[in-house]
Order: sequence, then C-alpha cells, then structure tokens
Amino acid sequence: MTVDKTRIKTMLAGLPVFDGLEAETLDEIARGVSLQHVPTGETLIEQDSRADTLYLVASGRFRVARDGQAIATVGVGEPLGELAFFSGGRRTARVTALRESEVLGLTREGFDAVAQHHPGLPQAILATVAARLAAVTAKAPALSPMAGLVVSIGPVAGGDPLPEPLVEGLLRSADELGHLNIHTAETAPVSAGADALAEWFAPLERAGERHILLVRDPQATPDWAHFAETRSDSRFRVGRLGATPPAPQPDTLVVEPRDHLVLWRPTAATPISGTVDWLSGRDIEMHHHLALDAPGDFARILRFASDRALGVVLAGGGAFGTAHVGALQAMSEAGVPVDYIGGTSVGAAMAAAIARALPAEEIMRRCNEIFVTSRAMNRLNVPLYSVLDHRIFDTQLAKHFGEGLIEDLALPFFAVSSNLSRNDIHVHRFGQLWKAVRSSGSIPALLPPMLTDEGEVLIDGGLLENVPLETMRRLKSGANVVFDFRLGSTWRVEADYDALPGRLGALRGFLLKGSRKNRYPRIPSILSRSMIINSRREAGRMDMGRDILVQLPTAPRANFLDWTKGQQNYEIGHRTLATALSETDPGAAPDARMREAARRMAEDDLAG
Repeated sequence: MTVDKTRIKTMLAGLPVFDGLEAETLDEIARGVSLQHVPTGETLIEQDSRADTLYLVASGRFRVARDGQAIATVGVGEPLGELAFFSGGRRTARVTALRESEVLGLTREGFDAVAQHHPGLPQAILATVAARLAAVTAKAPALSPMAGLVVSIGPVAGGDPLPEPLVEGLLRSADELGHLNIHTAETAPVSAGADALAEWFAPLERAGERHILLVRDPQATPDWAHFAETRSDSRFRVGRLGATPPAPQPDTLVVEPRDHLVLWRPTAATPISGTVDWLSGRDIEMHHHLALDAPGDFARILRFASDRALGVVLAGGGAFGTAHVGALQAMSEAGVPVDYIGGTSVGAAMAAAIARALPAEEIMRRCNEIFVTSRAMNRLNVPLYSVLDHRIFDTQLAKHFGEGLIEDLALPFFAVSSNLSRNDIHVHRFGQLWKAVRSSGSIPALLPPMLTDEGEVLIDGGLLENVPLETMRRLKSGANVVFDFRLGSTWRVEADYDALPGRLGALRGFLLKGSRKNRYPRIPSILSRSMIINSRREAGRMDMGRDILVQLPTAPRANFLDWTKGQQNYEIGHRTLATALSETDPGAAPDARMREAARRMAEDDLAG
C-alpha cells in the first residue's frame, strides 16, 4: 500500500491540475485518491450509471461513446466523468480503455477532502472541461482515425521477426524527422521487470510532447512485446510481401480496428502483388507498402504513426486535370512528400497514376494517347445509353492502368464516385484500379454508368463530392493539400438560339458531322461544365481548418473537354506552384511549406 501511495504521489505531481504543489500537500491529497488499473477494452464508466467518482487519467487513453457512437478520446492528465460528477446527474456516455491504462479516482468525499488542501482543484478541472468544449462545435465531423500518442510496430501475429534493415531504417528516419520518441528493447529497462517498465514509461507519456513509437525488434523479449502491445493506441503490424501470410488470429488487445498493415519488399523495383491475401480476414484500418531501399517509405510510415501524414486531394475538372500533374511534379522537385492521394473524376485518374509511381512525363504521354491520339472522349454514339461511345475510352483505361489492384499500389489511394443506388458517395479503396477510375469519371449521359458486382449504379463522383476532402479526413488524420482549379472568365457564348435546327436538321448534322457555324453549347460541354457547378459551391463552403487549398490557374480559353491544351495546363500548374514553393523554407514541415506556397499563390492572383 505504501508503494501505491508513493506511485500515486508521483502521478499527481505529473498532472497539470496539481502542478506546483508542495510535497506535503501532495502527500495529503494522495491519501484520498485511489489508483485503478483499467485493462484494454474494459469499461470504466457505464452510460446512465451514478456519477459518484471523478477520474483523472494517469496513463493510457480512453474512448468516450454515447449510444455506441464515439464522440471523443481522452488522454493523460484529463478528467473523466466530470460533468455528471459536478452536476450530480447520471453518466451521459460510456468510457472504455483503448489500451492498458491507469486512473486516479476521487469519490465525492475524497474530492471534498482534497479540495480543502487544494482549493484551486475544481477550477482547474473546470478549465480543462471548458477547453475541451471550446474545441467542439455543433457541426463537429466524425473523429479522424488517429494513430494516437503511443504506437507500436512489430511483426504480424505468427509472422517472422522484423528484419534488421527495417529496424535500422525506422531508427534512421526517426532521427531525421525529429518529432518521434522511438524506443526498442535495447533502450528500455526490460530486464528490470514490468513495474520498472511502467515507471520508465510514465513520464514519457505524461510529457506528451512527442509521439512515442515502441519497436518490437528481433531482440524483443516477451515482456517487451507484451508491454509495447498493451500500451499502444494503435499497432503497425509488419509482414513480408511474397511470403505466405500466417492465419489471422483474434486480437483481444484491440477495442476498435486501428491496426495498420505494413508489407515490406527488398527493393522499390520489386513488383507489388498478393496484397489481397494479406488483407483477407484481417481487420485493418490501412495498409502500406515499404521498400527497404527507399528512405521515403520509412518516413511515410513514421508520419502515419505520428498523425502527420500529408494527404493530397485532387478535384475533378476534365481536361484541366493535367494541371494536377504539373503541381504534383513541382511538389516532388521541392522535396514535399505525398503520403496519401485521392480524387474525383479526372482527379481520381491523375491520383491513380501518381499512386502507381509513374513519372510526370509518362503520365502526360498517356493522357495525350488516350484523349488526343485515340480521341476517346470524342466518339459519338447513338444516344440510347450514352452520348459518347465508351468502348475506346474503356480500352484505353484498361491498357494504361492495367489489370492491377488498388491494394497493390505503392502509395495509399482512393477514388470517389456517386452511388445512385444508395444516394451516397462510393469510396473506391479496393479492387481493379481502372474500373475505379472509370467509375469516378462516368459523366452522366456522356458515358454509361459503371455497375458494381452487386448491381449498384455508379456515376461521376463530381455529382456529390467533386473535391473529396471530407473523404480524406475520414481516412486519415493530419493536414491535407487540396488542388482545385481557378477558372478564368465567366462562360459566355455568342450564338443564335433561333438558328438551332429541329430534329431532322440535328440528325443531318450528327450523321454528316455538320457545320460548326452555330456555336450554341452542345451536350458534352453543358454536361461536363454542369458537373463542377457543385464543386464551385462546395469549395466556397468548405471549412479548411488545418488543410490547405491550392487553386491552380488554367490555360486561357480552354474548356473541360479540350485535351489539346493538356500540356499547357500541365506547364501552368507546374510553373505556378514551383515558383511559390521556391520562396518557402525547405527545412519547414511539408504542410507548412504548402500553406505558405498557397498563400503566395493567392496573393499573386489578387495582385494580378
């Protein structure tokens, strides 16, 4: 019991609400406080229960859920159950330990006794509550899938130990990034026992200044492996691409699916295949591919592990999409990484090409072949199922994206289409890549819709989410860069409405590729431009928060189906962002550099 009170006193001293108290006062307070260990997955507070105890989180992390819906996570130093405790009501939420945790408990009698020695305690707790409430709005989005403060990385259950080059790469990359506190079995007091490990770990967690990565390396003892697993907010589990995946095993340590799967291969030139076999039967939040000879892959994994992964969101916009490629090439040349990429319509196509690690010049060559040489979007059809003949377009997409799967892409990727069967967006994260791209770009009436295996009808994602920022936010935490287009002058057409032909004249013009003298807008132009009206309204309403909006200029007098100006749009996108990035600090964080570049571009646009 004496040891417990000593530990309690140490824990109290490390909590902000007791900061600055003298040792004698802490001794008095410790007498009225109990220490409770809460295993992973155990419920500390039941919804609608009596509020007879106030808790302070000494270590670990908790999920707060109301009626089964997660509404918050609470970490070290924060109170739990304080609102109902002070109001005398019943608990309004259920609180569950996300990992091995410890809480300090104060009964109502104990709280009154502690408050006599520390009159500022109620006010300090209420200040914490006020800060928490201030961060919540009526339109608060769903929680992003955060890795958390403490992350462990080790082999999948039943898999081989981590290879030495992988551990060395992680340690080297962590040193270069500088924002991670990384530990292995060699840097922790493993031989001293579980209590010593807990006491060693407590101040690291309480500090909360840097994310903590616990590596279960080849030398890890069972004690260290168990400690790393049970103290982690999320786990990155590692397997070797090409090996036979071990059978999935039930994981009693996981309250909610927050695992990431990392599949390593010897070199970046090693083809990626067989990812589906590793994912089968596993409840995985996200998977990653890592090449042992690619330092950028290690850095990307660590950014995901520390909630700093940089996402890139590409808006739809027809032939303007090559400006995306130019901007991404400028990012690459400036050393700004892309950790996750996704898009809608042409944005999905360009994102898919980037996720395949195709060079910019190769992407542009393929765009020219698809849209200019083969004229895939200029072949009219008898307008029963679509205005355009889709067969050439489908053939070209299948040729250039191949039969590959999204799961086997080197970079995490998603595409968005509109699901007419469910009246909702459809997020493509698995399956054939070319079909995902084709679904996302199925402009209504211009192209026939795509069908899922279940018979659901998919059309262009621009109908519901032309700028899929919210989708990216639901998939990852950390900052995102949004690329949209800054269109030129208002669309105006000089044409004679009275000169529009009737059905026979229109049929004659259709069959004979009739005169272009009447410049009245035609169906493809109207439909394609209609698709981004929502995008313009959506962009105006978006709350960017910590995300960055980059509006790319486009070629003058270009339209959405004018792929002959694809190279010009590429060069404008590249030149504009490259110039802005050249004026940023190359040593700054990637999101900071992109934010500064976006600011400079916006100022130049206003000045121009």
